[in-house]
Amino acid sequence: MGVSDSKGITANSRSSYIDVARGICMICIVLGHQGNPFINRFVFTFHLPVFFIITGYFFNPKTSFKDLVIKRSRGLIIPYFFACACILASYYSISTFILHSDHTSVILWMKRIVKSVFWGAGDSWEKPFEIPGIGAIWFLWATFWACLIFYFLLKLSPVKRALIICGLFIFARWSVNNIGFAPLSIQPALSALLFIYVGYLWRQNEPEIKKTPVSVRALAGVFASLLWIQFIYEFKSFWLVHSDYGRGFMDVISSIAASFLVLAISYVADKKLGRLLAPIRMLGRYSIIALCAHIIEMNSFPWGNITNAILGENSPYVKTLYLKILLKLCWIFLITFILSRFNITRKIFNLKGRKNG
Repeated sequence: MGVSDSKGITANSRSSYIDVARGICMICIVLGHQGNPFINRFVFTFHLPVFFIITGYFFNPKTSFKDLVIKRSRGLIIPYFFACACILASYYSISTFILHSDHTSVILWMKRIVKSVFWGAGDSWEKPFEIPGIGAIWFLWATFWACLIFYFLLKLSPVKRALIICGLFIFARWSVNNIGFAPLSIQPALSALLFIYVGYLWRQNEPEIKKTPVSVRALAGVFASLLWIQFIYEFKSFWLVHSDYGRGFMDVISSIAASFLVLAISYVADKKLGRLLAPIRMLGRYSIIALCAHIIEMNSFPWGNITNAILGENSPYVKTLYLKILLKLCWIFLITFILSRFNITRKIFNLKGRKNG
């Protein structure tokens, strides 16, 4: 997630705080899928925007379109179908050999999963017809299309580019509301363009930003913090998978502010805590593996049965929630650590250029 297109940026030269930020956001993605409103009003304000901003930051405008398609296909689309194959295999194995579910119901549910694989929607929809969602890996298709579209937008003048990106951002929301959800997460891709462009502008203007007086940056941080606090307090919705921008322009600006605060916090934490953040840094470096590990457990693991077996059927909601989060994170950290060590999986996820650790 957020893999660089630049051949000049290697595993050694990439800023480690970026990996910290991605690791934090990956954890927040897991938290955001627990269906808890209190958690959601916090994590949904920034977790996916940070990934898209980082994608824009590392976007290399000098690469050829052919190379871009090849690299993004290897880094996003192949992992998507690999994760989907793992979902089907794990679901069938767990349902058949562990839960001993009815064979007919298992096959029917697997057919539903196959349908969701080829539609590539992040959520289930009923209009204009029933569309089962594939879950969190919609992000891979959205990033793929957004990068391809952004490549051509960079050929335009800055004014035209900004106007078109804003227009597509608005169109994405309108089309979801009035037409329905298009296949392969096209509309979320149009939503992602704005955040990718913000990341690209950040990279282009980084030297000037660093020259800004500390007092000015501190004032900007205070203002961004106020925006973020208000966003959390008044949160209604902000679901990029639905191209839902909550209260509109205000929430979009607040989300960008929150994203840069998370990046700033990650920068400071990386400098101050160093090796203590190694697990989070690892999760961020291999966030594409972590995302796939997450979608597999979401679609296949009988979490209700697992938590009931440990805590009992009448365990309090909060206790069950904490245990489920702990088990999910342990699974994701473990699988990410293991798979990142094998050459075959590194090749599948197009991570050959990244070093372990």
